[in-house]
Amino acid sequence: MEVNDSTRAILLSSDGQNLVTGGDNGVVEVWQACDFKQLYIYPGCDAGIRAMDLSHDQRTLITGMASGSIVAFNIDFNRWHYEHQNRY
Repeated sequence: MEVNDSTRAILLSSDGQNLVTGGDNGVVEVWQACDFKQLYIYPGCDAGIRAMDLSHDQRTLITGMASGSIVAFNIDFNRWHYEHQNRY
């Protein structure tokens, strides 16, 4: 898989179906793990992403930024799973 960013953080969802990446351009991207199909791109932040983690319920993505700030994103893996199931 080729990406347009220097990836600094990669995270796999607990069920192993989704991959989340973040990098120097401050954009969080969600991918389908089995075929690396891009599912969603969050709006860019003002600093690069250096670290990521998911909350225990897999609904909040917490990112550590190069500027020292922390940004939390609402994330719903079930939505993308449901949309993919209905489309294919």
